Amino acid sequence: MTALLYDIICIFPVLLLAVVSAAPFIGLPEENVTYYPLAALLAICCFCIKHLKGRYKAVLPGITLALGMGVIVLKDAEERAAFIQENIWALWCLGIVAAAFLLGMLIAYDLKVRLISSAAVFGLLIYFMVAGPQPDRVQTAPALFLILLSVIDVIQRYWKKSGYTDTKGHLISVSPFALLLALIVFLIPASEKPYDWNIVKTVAGRIYDGIKYTARFFHGKDEDYGSVMGFSDSGPSFGNLFEGEKELMKINTDRQTGPGIYLAGRVLDDFNGREWNRTYDEDHEDRLMDSLETVSSIMQYDEDYNFDYYKRVQLYITYNEFNTAYFLAPSKMLELVPENEKEAYIQHGFEMCGERKLGYGTKYLLTYIRTNERNEGFTTYADGKSLPIEKDIWDQVCYAFHYDKTPGCSYDDYMAYTERMFQYYLPQTEISERAEAYMEELLDGAEGDMEKLKLIEEALSGFEYTLTPGDLPEEIDNEAEFLDRLLFETGEGYCTYYATAFVIMARSIGVPARFVQGFRVPMNSSQSVSVMSSMAHAWPEAYIKGVGWIAFEPTPRMAFDSAWQFMNRESTTAFEDRSHFDEGKDGEQQEDIAEPEEEKKAVDLRVIFIPLGLIVLFLLVFVLLDRMIQSSRYNKMDTQQKLLVNCRYGIRLLRSMGIRISQGETLQEFALRAYNELYEAGEENNTEADPYEGTCLGFIERYEQLLYSDKKAGEEALPAVMEDISGLFGLIRIRKGRIRTLIIKLGGMRI
Repeated sequence: MTALLYDIICIFPVLLLAVVSAAPFIGLPEENVTYYPLAALLAICCFCIKHLKGRYKAVLPGITLALGMGVIVLKDAEERAAFIQENIWALWCLGIVAAAFLLGMLIAYDLKVRLISSAAVFGLLIYFMVAGPQPDRVQTAPALFLILLSVIDVIQRYWKKSGYTDTKGHLISVSPFALLLALIVFLIPASEKPYDWNIVKTVAGRIYDGIKYTARFFHGKDEDYGSVMGFSDSGPSFGNLFEGEKELMKINTDRQTGPGIYLAGRVLDDFNGREWNRTYDEDHEDRLMDSLETVSSIMQYDEDYNFDYYKRVQLYITYNEFNTAYFLAPSKMLELVPENEKEAYIQHGFEMCGERKLGYGTKYLLTYIRTNERNEGFTTYADGKSLPIEKDIWDQVCYAFHYDKTPGCSYDDYMAYTERMFQYYLPQTEISERAEAYMEELLDGAEGDMEKLKLIEEALSGFEYTLTPGDLPEEIDNEAEFLDRLLFETGEGYCTYYATAFVIMARSIGVPARFVQGFRVPMNSSQSVSVMSSMAHAWPEAYIKGVGWIAFEPTPRMAFDSAWQFMNRESTTAFEDRSHFDEGKDGEQQEDIAEPEEEKKAVDLRVIFIPLGLIVLFLLVFVLLDRMIQSSRYNKMDTQQKLLVNCRYGIRLLRSMGIRISQGETLQEFALRAYNELYEAGEENNTEADPYEGTCLGFIERYEQLLYSDKKAGEEALPAVMEDISGLFGLIRIRKGRIRTLIIKLGGMRI
């Protein structure tokens, strides 16, 4: 018992710490309720294997294995492989428990391993306390218990004691106090906020910022990200690129933004066949005008359901390892507020540049309009809008967004803005006759500009994506030749190739378009994400008068499925009536539909009988093998060994009826007491009785002779002993019943 308690005290904290810490990393399904019970069962199996004697240590592990097989057998053949794949975490659980148990045994029986493990756990606790995340209380409590055990063990090992000096016994006797302290730590509520360590963090932060700002001063003109996936201050290149992986920015948002966002930096309008340049350099509120045009158009088209088409989102952006001249922001920006007033932006067309080079430490808050252009309803709106935007609608939107008094945002300014868009972003564009035929076939049947642009986007996205398309031939020096080479010769490229081709094709059908460089940032459901250098990207945007600039993604495999569902028009008549509508949810906007109640299914009896049958089968096989092994060993024994085994078996049979040998009692005294209890004779009147004559206790006399006499018994003694054993089974059947008798017989003699 001492060995078992010692192992439980030393190994259980290690098991608990390992199981809890590994849970987030083994692919557990959500709302899983079987991981911890399974881990507990496997831990008990480990203790059984270590501490049970003989063949019975395999019973519980065998039953557990049978249950696992039963669960698998219950699945249909076509579902079995998928079920095993989904529950592969169970194998991880088995490996974790087994490894933790072995480590716990090393900790229990090797002081050096215990001290090293405790020091490592203590160091991790300190690290998490300082750097976070804060460890869970279920992790902290066993970690503390393990550390306390190590301290107690070291103290009592090197403390000179007299009297009771057993090391394990001392640790067991003191362990309740360590357990109590661990429970107190577990029960005391912990602060949700990590420890501040304000002084240390402030000093370290100042040192780190100083290093970064110094580096920014010396390397502010460097381009860490040049020629990486299509964004640089110096313009795009057409040739082989390399991919980098460096954290440039950090984005935090006030709500879910959908699968991803595009942060525009450079906005270029002129292409000479080999590179893009910016000729539109006027200082106007063009990004704001674009946002106001889109919102005004939507309000004029479908005022009651305007949030089906757009949402207003905030981003907080922090520059890290990033040197650039640009404030990166979504194209439809409403407002941008730098945290540092010295880092105000200057507008050059649609580009927003800093007055000085921007880099580490640049922070700004921006608000932008996220449109639902991937929804079919948005396409219908863009091709069926009412033109032009009415002055009253424009004024209402400007007033609602607090831009009614902002210079450059009047209705007259808007009309001038639309003229500029056609002037600069729809230059005369010529394509080859072959490309014209391709476009005519591609757009056959399409009516609106939006539908045509979608077809162009879809066609280009079906080409091949590669970072190594090779250098542009020197003879290519105009947009028509560039387009022909991509469409009819190579059919491959990266983002700058497809964005360029889209702009050329859009302009060729009379739609203003532009080339945009920036970053394509996957967001998923996260509200905080790092922008890596590998996310640098280029994409086209097209202008539809009365709708605004719309981003497209012709690069293969790059499009975000960022649409959200429109409201149900049949159940709602006006926006004011939609009290249940939540603008902040990303799709997300749909009517709750009552789900039909599931029909009650009949209980599948296989769930009960298959695992139970496998357990019974295992037990039968186990007993059968056990009996075969015992029989084999018994047959190899001589007469004396067989007699000894049967006599000991008879003693165990008496014990099963509650008759045990007392300390200091001789076998003859034991036989007389057994005689009085079995045959209901009073001890005071039968002290001189012969317990062996006419009873089934004669084997006790034979047992005494075997133990204390040198004389060997003859062959005739064995049948007499076997007859006594049979008589004992008859008494057991009378006293305990047939089932108990059967169980005892199945147990065998334990040879």
